[in-house]
Amino acid sequence: MGRIHRRRFEEKPHRPYESVGTLLMLLYMVSVIAAVVITTLIYFKKYPQPFEGDGCRSPQCNDYATLLTSSINASVSPCESFTRFVCSGWERRNELSVREHFYSQGLERIMRIVRNADEPASSPISLKQAAAVYTSCDDVLSGRTDELPTVKRALLEAGITWPHAQPQVDLLYTLLFTSMKLNWDAVLHVRHHLARNKTTVLVNPGRAFYRFAERDTFSASGVAFKAYFKTLRRSFDRGEENNASLDETLEIEKSIAARLLPHYYFRTSSLNPLTAPPTIGIQDIKWLNALARLNYSHSADFELVTTGPRFVNAFLEYWKDHGEAAAFLLTSWCTVQLAALYANQTLIFSYYGGHQSVALARHSTFCFGSAYASSGEALFSSYINLALRGDVREEAERVTRSVGSAFLRRLSQWPHFVEDITVVTNWSTLSKAFGAFDAQGTPHRDGAGRAVSSSFVENWRQSALIPANEEDDDVVRSISTLQMTSQFLEEKAFQLIPLSFSFPTFDPQLTPALNYGGLGGHRNAINKLTACIEDNPSPALIVDSPVTEAMTAGALVDAYKADVTAQEKPISNIGDYNGAQLLLMALCFANCHGSVVRNEYRICDVAMKQVKEFSQVFKCAPGAPLNPAQRCGVP
Repeated sequence: MGRIHRRRFEEKPHRPYESVGTLLMLLYMVSVIAAVVITTLIYFKKYPQPFEGDGCRSPQCNDYATLLTSSINASVSPCESFTRFVCSGWERRNELSVREHFYSQGLERIMRIVRNADEPASSPISLKQAAAVYTSCDDVLSGRTDELPTVKRALLEAGITWPHAQPQVDLLYTLLFTSMKLNWDAVLHVRHHLARNKTTVLVNPGRAFYRFAERDTFSASGVAFKAYFKTLRRSFDRGEENNASLDETLEIEKSIAARLLPHYYFRTSSLNPLTAPPTIGIQDIKWLNALARLNYSHSADFELVTTGPRFVNAFLEYWKDHGEAAAFLLTSWCTVQLAALYANQTLIFSYYGGHQSVALARHSTFCFGSAYASSGEALFSSYINLALRGDVREEAERVTRSVGSAFLRRLSQWPHFVEDITVVTNWSTLSKAFGAFDAQGTPHRDGAGRAVSSSFVENWRQSALIPANEEDDDVVRSISTLQMTSQFLEEKAFQLIPLSFSFPTFDPQLTPALNYGGLGGHRNAINKLTACIEDNPSPALIVDSPVTEAMTAGALVDAYKADVTAQEKPISNIGDYNGAQLLLMALCFANCHGSVVRNEYRICDVAMKQVKEFSQVFKCAPGAPLNPAQRCGVP
């Protein structure tokens, strides 16, 4: 029986605060420091022995120097376009972005280690099971298996017949079945808990809903979306009438973008009572009947709760305004898109805009996240033993605190700083930040006894039987979106993902855990700052945001200058650049796009022109594109 993480129901009442999209951006903002490439902060300072005269000559230094010098376009002034200066070579030679390339390579290395690892017989967590889940997913991605028939049968069990309309629908049953039985909670995530003769049902934003924002980066254009829609409709067509139309689906997409996406990352720190509009007809008895149909035990004493009230209420309001049939169609459209990622190679490639190289790289993270959902932190244990060499951990924590302190000092001088509101806790201990490295295979999930199938769909359905753990859900989402940290909003904490110990970062990429003033209470100030920096700010603030880069770059320079002298040259054979310049170049290089998929803006240019330290480091003339007379007031 699916259970909600018990801690959620035993926490002491406290004043709820809204961890709004802007607050999430701030957590990402400090965590994006992890993308800086700490070669200039740790490796070359800590280990002087590889240095010979003009800089570091270790194999790692040489590899990084080769990467960066092959990408730099010295004919472009960094003060004119920092993106073109740093990224031209990479974008010309590579279809994938820097992050896509190295992230997918790193995960594949971890899976090779897992496949070859000797599993202790006494361990209740099966690494072989995780490897089997990954393999079954990779079989679909590579085209070795086609699970479209299995996917169609699963959707039919949930009552979804898209692209064909139905005369009668039961949306509540479909929402519960897709989440609790199929583990495909595309719109709503539902879990039930029975204790002390009381039934509590948690209704939250769907764990996979973020994928619809991600998909827009690949099929945002009208032509690309039309091709994507037609591929889905053709694949799921059953030879019946009443097919979904493109125009109808475009209207659904507009509703998703306008009414749901802006609320997805809003969370409260405590459980909130949830009351559905009475006109949509889902009173308590209907919930209890649906649970009974799904064979879940329940009692007459019943309550609905949520930690994502804005999103859930927005969906229920859509249901009220447009009727059950329209809300069912929206749910079906979202669920079919998610299910398609489990079906076959054609549908996977279509999701990524038809870009095969991007699909192969990014979907490997999807497969790894699925394996993690099955095994938890044990999946990283063998890799961690290899990654934590010498005193790397100690040095990583030291520099983490250094960068965090620099950021806090700058933030405390911002007019919108409020000292008594905590956003991230326990930054001095960093026990949460490095928690994945301390697990060393100690399981928090019991996966023993669950059969492993060659079918990816069946393996994923089995993972629905694992007791819900929201921290693991956060890690899966972070892995699937190529992040190096996972943000735990309710605990106001973050955790480094062990992949952060892989080239081209060499040593841990650093995330400062900060206990800093409450920007969450000044959402308007952040919104204005975002609007000032970005011409077309994203409705869902993400890690690949010029705002996050602009708000971290200055603190990085502060921390670097406090750690090494401006004259110290960390890497040889990389040109006549000092350490601070290399630091900012590394920050930009981590965001270089590939030739296949590009963002509308050049993130390094948009961000760095707001950072006065950038113009100082590169000695940009007043009035140069990246040294404007007016900036946006970044902390």
